[in-house]
Amino acid sequence: MIIETEARSAFEHLGVKVVKGYRFLGGFIGDHDSTKAFIQKKIMELMNSVVKLSKVAESQPQAAFSALAKSLQFEWSYLQRILPNFDDEYVPIQDAVNQMFWPAVFAGTISNQEHHLFTLPARMGGMGVSNPVETSKVAFATSRAGTSNIVDAIKGYKQFSTSDHSIQMSKAASAMHKIFQQNDEDKLTSVLATLDPNTRRAITRSVGSKSSSWLTVLPIALHHFDLSATEFRDSLALHYHRPLLKAPANCDGCGDVFNMTHALDCRKGGLVIQRQACIR
Repeated sequence: MIIETEARSAFEHLGVKVVKGYRFLGGFIGDHDSTKAFIQKKIMELMNSVVKLSKVAESQPQAAFSALAKSLQFEWSYLQRILPNFDDEYVPIQDAVNQMFWPAVFAGTISNQEHHLFTLPARMGGMGVSNPVETSKVAFATSRAGTSNIVDAIKGYKQFSTSDHSIQMSKAASAMHKIFQQNDEDKLTSVLATLDPNTRRAITRSVGSKSSSWLTVLPIALHHFDLSATEFRDSLALHYHRPLLKAPANCDGCGDVFNMTHALDCRKGGLVIQRQACIR
């Protein structure tokens, strides 16, 4: 407070505005309160973006999911790499994802187990949208470790070397990958233990057969990777052993009780062969 008063007194005649913090290179430099106010504002903006994507997901779930997984989540990931010690501030984002975004994408209720499962990468049975509350500490520690050579060079401790910097960045990224890999494996084991046998088998099968890559593909119409809302949600239902949406009570071909297994096996009803040929 004394320094602030002295600064105002020293620069008042020059018309210089004295502040406690200021935005710098997409981040923020200042005292704790000013930094906290900045990050809370940014998080509210990101949360509102999640809310908007949730509205889009009602009619275009694949496009909205790709926007979140491939773009938006990396905006708060950048904040985590440059501003430490604000883990709990990311709770509103995760709440918006859990309470609004996933229900809109799946057009249904999402269980707590599924919320945890979806934070895993696609190759481990998830949806590849990480929980920002859980990744904050590791993200900043990795960023700090990776840029240590630049920091030392700026402070005059050593001469900057591009090759040394590249090696250090690779080491930091590798260490982060190992941490996330172990955390993801532990989480997957924990989540699988709480799922019903059929859902557990579906997730285990997709992980073992590495059949989740379709979730990481951009919905590019030119390459026929774009799916309609029904196609995308039915694919998610098959992937996570969820009930098909708007499914009839009985098969239109043979009259038997209609369920997911019957939809794939019936040789009289549906368009199984035609749809398979279209996907291929």
